[in-house]
Parts: sequence; structure tokens; C-alpha cells
Amino acid sequence: MPQSALLLGSGFVATPAVQILSDAGVHVTVACRTLASAQKLAGNFANTKAVSLDVNDTSALEDATAKHDLIISLIPYTYHIAVVKAAIKAKKNVVTTSYVSPAMQALDEEVKAAGITVMNEIGLDPGYNVPEAQTVMRGTLRYAGFPEFIKVLIDIGFLSEEELNFLKEPIVWKEATKKILGATSSSENDLVWAISSKTTFKNTDEKNRLVAGLKWLGIFSELKITPKGNPLDTLCAALEEKMTYEEGERDFVFLQHNFEIENKDGSKDIVTSTLCEYGSPIGSGGYLAMEKLVGIPCGVGKSSSFATIFGSSVLPSALLSISPSLITLSIA
Repeated sequence: MPQSALLLGSGFVATPAVQILSDAGVHVTVACRTLASAQKLAGNFANTKAVSLDVNDTSALEDATAKHDLIISLIPYTYHIAVVKAAIKAKKNVVTTSYVSPAMQALDEEVKAAGITVMNEIGLDPGYNVPEAQTVMRGTLRYAGFPEFIKVLIDIGFLSEEELNFLKEPIVWKEATKKILGATSSSENDLVWAISSKTTFKNTDEKNRLVAGLKWLGIFSELKITPKGNPLDTLCAALEEKMTYEEGERDFVFLQHNFEIENKDGSKDIVTSTLCEYGSPIGSGGYLAMEKLVGIPCGVGKSSSFATIFGSSVLPSALLSISPSLITLSIA
């Protein structure tokens, strides 16, 4: 009987994952809350079907989980816990591309008791979990002002996932911003005043720069929102519209890790790992670099005959290459 996988989500990294699985003869069920989104993805590949599934519906999620050999969760990380709990009940292995959150780690004993493995952090930029590492320093290069800009978005509530009824209708952005902030009016001056009351700026120059960034986003404008039900998803929809690649453009991923190793004899070595990956130009039919570097490893983690796991537990994928007691992933 063919192996089967339940793939939750239909975002841009899901496509190469489905292709890898389909090519390997794995029967894939693409599940999304919106059936049309699942059908759009599933219709491009053999051995693949689409279903509508709301992961907040515990009964439906458990039923779908029990019918498949393995679960691949490509939905937002906040929903992974519900997925893993369903997998524990059905005794099914799980693959995700997200980091191991404290809530996920808290399920470790239940996962072990069920005899399953939850393989996390598959794909680009996995976490570190190296035995005997004394210190791990991690940093990410960003454009100047990026952390400050994100902090403002957090402070004013634009990264909240709280469901808000007024964000379910295509109202204009300045009205949405007024309601999110609790401002007295939707005039730009009042909106900026409300923002200033909720966050802090180092100086006037920083305030002007960050407010200009917010204005570029369009949150003070007469443009209508793409209603998504909560501030974060509604903001993301606006960013997708403003930052979509144009025909012929392509993305580029540059990732470098420098490991300074102190040996037992006191000597030191530096090991450098560098990744450079160009995506296919938009319009060519190929994948973006991010799609390839997340979706393909995720698919390989399920489909490869030599995919391995480390016992039964909640794991970051980095452990796969360093465990002294690897065993082959067994799909019933």
C-alpha cells in the first residue's frame, strides 16, 4: 500500500515539498481551511488530492491525522501544538519547518510515550543543538532600522493574531488603523499621536524615519485593506501586494555560519559553512530560493528511503547529523 502524507497548508514552500513527495510515489492530501487554496496546489501533481480542514476543529484534525502515515505541518507555528497532539493520539510522526517552541518541547514526554518523532526545523537556517557546545552566538544582518521598525509594529498591535471583526470587511486602511490603535480619529496627525503613545523613539529623527516607513506601508491611506480577520494577516496581505517580485526578478539567499571550535588540547579551529542560492526568475516556472531551501528538505525528510531520525522525541533537525544512534524512519 502506498505511503501517505497529510500536508497542512498551501503556502509557497508547500509546492516543492508536494512535488518531491509526489515524484516519490507518496500519496499526498493537501489540507487547508479554504478548499480552493488546497485544490490549486494539489491539482498540479499526481497522487495528490485536496480537502478542506480547519485545524481548530479537533475532531476533524484527529480524523484526518489517523488516516495518514505522516503529518507535515506548514501552517503557522502557533497551530503546531494542536497538530502534534492529534499525532500523539494517532501515533503518527510529524515534520515541521518551525523552531522548537517551549510549548512544543513541553510535549516531549507525551511524544516519547506515543513512540513517535516530531522532526522540527527542517530546511533553511535550522536551529543549533550541538552536544558539548559551550557558547553559541547567533546574529542576523538586517537593514538599519529594521529591529526598531518591527518593535513599533509590535507595540502598536499590528503583529497581533487576535481576531477582530472590523478586519473582516474591506474598510480603508486609515479606519482600520484608527480602530487597532484606539485613536480619536483617522486623521494622520491623530494616528501618529496614538502611535507615539504606544511606543518609544530614541529621538525625533528615528520617529520621522519610522513613521515614514509606516506611511509607506499604507496604514494611513484611503486604500482598502485585504481583510484577513486579524492585524498580522491583514498587514501581511498588504506587504505581499507591495513587495511581490516582478517578472524576471529572482530572490537570493546568502547564509553563512562561522563556528569557532576550541579543542581539548586548547587549540582553536574555525569552520565556515556558506550557502548561496539563487531562485528561478519570476515567470520561468521555477522555484524561489526560499521555496527550494525549505520545501524540498521538508519533502525529502518524508520521502527519502534513507531519511533518519533519532529515537522518538521532539527534535530539531540539526540533531540528525550528529546523533550517535540514528534509526531509519519507519512508516507503517
